[in-house]
Amino acid sequence: MKSPGRADRQYAVTVAEGQTTEIWLEPGALLPSEPSPASGANRSADLKSSEGGHKTLGAVLLGLGTAGLATGAIAGAITLSAKKTVDSGCDANKRCAPNAIDAGSRGRTASTISTVGFGVGLAATVGGLYFLLTRGSDSKATEPSTAVSMSVVPGHAFVSVEGRIW
Repeated sequence: MKSPGRADRQYAVTVAEGQTTEIWLEPGALLPSEPSPASGANRSADLKSSEGGHKTLGAVLLGLGTAGLATGAIAGAITLSAKKTVDSGCDANKRCAPNAIDAGSRGRTASTISTVGFGVGLAATVGGLYFLLTRGSDSKATEPSTAVSMSVVPGHAFVSVEGRIW
């Protein structure tokens, strides 16, 4: 992980299928600042660099949000198509043709993907817009740690990003 004014930090995580794990990411230690006669100019350059990272994060989150919303929309269309096949392939006594049974299974899977896609897409889009429309922190000493946690279990996926933004 890279953060302006801090030492780089790396994390390696291995997750087996069906395993749940939580990952806490924190920036590296503060790097010592070099005193200079033009400290005002350095502060301005540091603020500009911090804002650049802020905007980059916003753009990345906005891209992730767009991809999530597109995934949700496509999977939603697949769900509706599968429902139509189930409706036409089953009678009033709920006896269904094999293709309708397959469509029902496909529809349930697509529905889950659609829900997760829309959820992640909405959260990432809101976060991306926030970072694009606001300024970065003025002080590196007050930069908060950021925590990202992800849980994946059969049929469910959870992603959480936590951090203080002021």
